[in-house]
Amino acid sequence: MYLIVIFGVKYIMRNREPFSLLIPLSIWNFLMAGFSIIVLLNVFPELYFKIIKHGYINTNADPHSTKRGFFFAHMGWLLVKKHPQIKAQGVKLDLSDLYEDSVCVWQRHHYIPSVILFAFVLPTFVPVYFWNEPVFIAFPVCALCRFLFTLHATWCVNSVSHW
Repeated sequence: MYLIVIFGVKYIMRNREPFSLLIPLSIWNFLMAGFSIIVLLNVFPELYFKIIKHGYINTNADPHSTKRGFFFAHMGWLLVKKHPQIKAQGVKLDLSDLYEDSVCVWQRHHYIPSVILFAFVLPTFVPVYFWNEPVFIAFPVCALCRFLFTLHATWCVNSVSHW
């Protein structure tokens, strides 16, 4: 079955014209804006920790190791200094492809304004403008509570799913 799929796709794709990357690149740009909505880190340190985590799961080089406890894996890793092995393994990483990606570089340089716009101003503006909600209610509920929920939902990937 494997050989049929490999050689079948090769045979089918041989006579096809090259496809446009407009749709995948538009999706990539949309995901970068969505990344700003989450308000974690800019894409470079986030991918840095993600690559280290999945390369060294539950070792001292894992930034969110569940061996150090549930609270540490959930949010305690933000409260302590990084283990020296994390830095030692991080030096070995090659992130040059990210530095060459124009969308990643743009997101890195414009991270703070995009976070302010997408994570706080826009979620506050929509209920104020469309439903006449007072700003002092819209901001805490639609921006801050959403921010808090998003952080804990993201951190659950580190703690609950690896526990």
